[in-house]
Amino acid sequence: MLLHNSFGMLLAEQVFGPSLQNSDGRRVFTRELAAQHILEDLGFIPTVADCLGELPLRPWMAGRRRILATASSLHSLPLTNENFNGVPDD
Repeated sequence: MLLHNSFGMLLAEQVFGPSLQNSDGRRVFTRELAAQHILEDLGFIPTVADCLGELPLRPWMAGRRRILATASSLHSLPLTNENFNGVPDD
């Protein structure tokens, strides 16, 4: 499930190039081949958010601060370097 999503399609294209030659000697687009594979396996092409949306949060995922937050509470946080233990302009 890790790569059976829209990101996996992009990654396949970066690894294998924009097109491949199939066993019949025809050029096929890598993204189309990846999409067909995912559709056959899952019936739809999920986004990364679809794949990770129900992932349970674990303490180690919060880094050193050990703060567990919900997705809705993250939208209200100001995005500054200090929130990520960074130094301004680093």
